[in-house]
Amino acid sequence: MGQPTIQVLGAYKVELTDELFKKAMEIKYGGIQLSSAERRRAEASVREELSSVALLEVLVSGADDQFNVGDFGQLGSDQAAYDEAYLTADGASVISRFDRPDTNALG
Repeated sequence: MGQPTIQVLGAYKVELTDELFKKAMEIKYGGIQLSSAERRRAEASVREELSSVALLEVLVSGADDQFNVGDFGQLGSDQAAYDEAYLTADGASVISRFDRPDTNALG
């Protein structure tokens, strides 16, 4: 089998909403007692992190068992793909989260 082919279908900047910000703060700092100054620094840090988040939509064809979406990365950075979702061919619904679906079962 040849190399998988990857086609970028779209790249989207994630909108920073109050709901997203609150969820990120809870994930990162939930249950930790922060002073007012620590909270301000934490909020600034989370806002900065979220300001660079992008959603990439890619079509992968010919993926073999060695293909791992976690191998996607950004040169010179420790940022990598996470929270991946595998969609139907039309992109209308999620087949699987995190675990690559069995393509034989997709029929």
